[in-house]
Amino acid sequence: MTSAQRDGLKDAALALTEPMIDDLVKDISHRIKDAGAITDTAEYQIYRAQALGASKKEVERRVAEQLNLQDEVISSLFEYVLDKSLAYEDNGSLQQMADAYAEMTKSKTAEMLQNLWGTTPDGQVLPLQDAYARALDFAFRETATGVLDMETAIRRAVTPLAKRGLRTIEQKSGRSIGIEYACRRYIMDQLGALDDEVQKANHDMLGCDGWEISAHAACAPDHEPIQGRQYSDEEYEKLNNSLQRRIGHLNCGHTASPIILGVNAPQYTEAELDQFAEDNEKGITYNGKHYTLYQAGQEQATMENAIRNLQRQILADEETKSPDLQKHQIRLRVLQSEYTKFCKAAKLPTRNERLQVAGFGHSQASKAVWTYRKDTQNRKLQKLNYAEDVTAEQRSSIEKELSVLPQAQREAAERQISAIHVTSDPDKSGYDPKTKEILMSSKWRPGDVIHEYGHALERELDLQHNPKYKALRKKGLDLADFSKVMYDDTTYTEKIYYLENEKLVSTYQGRIYVHPDYGIFSKSGKSINSSMMLEYFSEGYREYYTNPEKLKLHDPDLYDFIEGLSK
Repeated sequence: MTSAQRDGLKDAALALTEPMIDDLVKDISHRIKDAGAITDTAEYQIYRAQALGASKKEVERRVAEQLNLQDEVISSLFEYVLDKSLAYEDNGSLQQMADAYAEMTKSKTAEMLQNLWGTTPDGQVLPLQDAYARALDFAFRETATGVLDMETAIRRAVTPLAKRGLRTIEQKSGRSIGIEYACRRYIMDQLGALDDEVQKANHDMLGCDGWEISAHAACAPDHEPIQGRQYSDEEYEKLNNSLQRRIGHLNCGHTASPIILGVNAPQYTEAELDQFAEDNEKGITYNGKHYTLYQAGQEQATMENAIRNLQRQILADEETKSPDLQKHQIRLRVLQSEYTKFCKAAKLPTRNERLQVAGFGHSQASKAVWTYRKDTQNRKLQKLNYAEDVTAEQRSSIEKELSVLPQAQREAAERQISAIHVTSDPDKSGYDPKTKEILMSSKWRPGDVIHEYGHALERELDLQHNPKYKALRKKGLDLADFSKVMYDDTTYTEKIYYLENEKLVSTYQGRIYVHPDYGIFSKSGKSINSSMMLEYFSEGYREYYTNPEKLKLHDPDLYDFIEGLSK
């Protein structure tokens, strides 16, 4: 199969579950809204019993519908793989094998669809009915007791479910994962296993004694050294068993073709394979950040997932009449625009089929566009003084970027901002806590203004003395391991130190400033001084509003902390 054919299978497997997920989240959101409007305990208990019963029936109905659809789609997917993989006329034993794989896949995905979990208002992942009951109870309790207004209570009850979607529990690890991802991964693994069996049959029929792995430029690092190479049967089996992602499984971008060693010449020369590796490494630079071709593809997928999640959030907002609706509509338009720009820069096709959510139609899309345009035209930085060096166009760009911030956070940050300047120096951007001035380069990248606002907000909230914030900043960092400290005298305009750690979203976030007395170390000299990681919050703040899924992936604690600021 070609790469395009494999991508088509991925899209089909993903689309299998998403309509069910979207409809159920919308239905549950509606019932939670009704619970939040009840203040009488006896009345609520009656409603609760009815709502839980009705929801259970709705879940069962939607799952039953999905299982009927699933049987037909899964059978078609396996027939497609068999058709595209078989080199000779239909083989009866292979057809039987395809049928067996299809039945096994139907059984397993049915099991996952009947094992649905959801996220509660306090962040726990429970069986769906239990999570739903917790959300109902939260909405009723918080409004009936007057702790929260109805809109806030409903929003907090619904948001975790809308953001994380419906979940399932992995049997091996015990962790929860999105049901759509779990089903897609399992289906693709089984389709890949069938393709393996067909290729082995072709191998035996042709009297082959080896395998050749396909090759492409946008290759994952772990597969790059082995792509395009030929291996004997024994070598290939040993190699494939050693890989975390086996060659041929359809979540992998490679296939293996049977060959006769010494007869079938390699499809790629060493020079061509070297060129693939060179092109991959060269990649692209977007907004000042370098991506390999492989990383660009991963970033595209991350943005697609973020767009789908935002669309689900907007549907839940509409059901609950959430005051965050406009904010999420604006964020969606910003993310969609960024997605288009990124794909163009990376020369990747925009995959509209991966941006669709059931129930999010033309009406919702039009409202998001209208809200974004209105907000861009009407919102102004009321408290800021612009220097004479800031043009009208630059002011408009600044206001557009800041439009995604909640008003309360803007107001808090602006208490620590006296003025905004723009300079022609491409390397001069920053926030001065002494003068409370923001200096922006005329060539600032998207997100830079939000980054500087993050500095001002950090100062206003006095996060340097916030125990919760200080603890999450240190979490996952081995501050006693000095080998993790890097020294860079080439990338930046001044020599800097920075930490390397997987929780950091960028090198800049790991920057360690030099203390005038202790350098980059604590007073004792026994550990790195994390209080001098002065870009940790501001870079995380930028990612939260420009690429939230990336921040959630790398540093979920910081994501949750910033999320909490909105509440």
